[in-house]
Amino acid sequence: MSRNVKDIRRDNMRALAESIGGITAMAERLGKSQSQISHLIGYTPIKNIGDRIAAEVEKAFGKPFGWLDRDHFGITEEAATHAQRIVSQYITVPLISWVEANQWQYLQKDYPPTRAETIIPVITKINKKSFALRMHNDSMQTNHSLTIPHGAVAVIDIGAKPKQGDLIVVANAKKYDPDSKQEALMGQYTTEGGRRLVKPLNDKHQATEINSNMIINGVIRQIIHVFE
Repeated sequence: MSRNVKDIRRDNMRALAESIGGITAMAERLGKSQSQISHLIGYTPIKNIGDRIAAEVEKAFGKPFGWLDRDHFGITEEAATHAQRIVSQYITVPLISWVEANQWQYLQKDYPPTRAETIIPVITKINKKSFALRMHNDSMQTNHSLTIPHGAVAVIDIGAKPKQGDLIVVANAKKYDPDSKQEALMGQYTTEGGRRLVKPLNDKHQATEINSNMIINGVIRQIIHVFE
């Protein structure tokens, strides 16, 4: 049984992306965002590769018209099915903004995948409503083994109960406010003298007491280091 064009295009585009370094390199080659490319060829693609994108890919790689529609890598239907079965075992979570993380308890129910920066595959068991954050400062960066440097991605298991020393994300949103610019907090969960604190790993940043108006979103279960 022959495979359909949608699958062949995706496999060919994935192979081209891998040949130049992955999704980030493909996004740069095509002048698109990483999320756009992830939606096409990521672990859980949510869009098909249309004729316009196919033509752009062929032009960018110096391929003749229609090249993307032919199987060039000997991928059989059985192999493709097996690969999809492996991929389907992953849980995926959206990479959201820090402002969205601060209001995630209100957004998680109806959050569309297309709104996320990209979709992150997770290799550990977590709540399916979980999310990921990309570090945008040095508050969690240290010279020790426990560090989340700028640019790294942290996967947060929403609803998980933290214990002393766990890395957590805390929301400070009393109610949903679409105009709010307040960001979630990240740090190490610590208890001192009956107080609960979220303490950045970088000593240059101050700890914050977790009060009754704050919500602990969850515990960090996976850190993905990005090398550029």
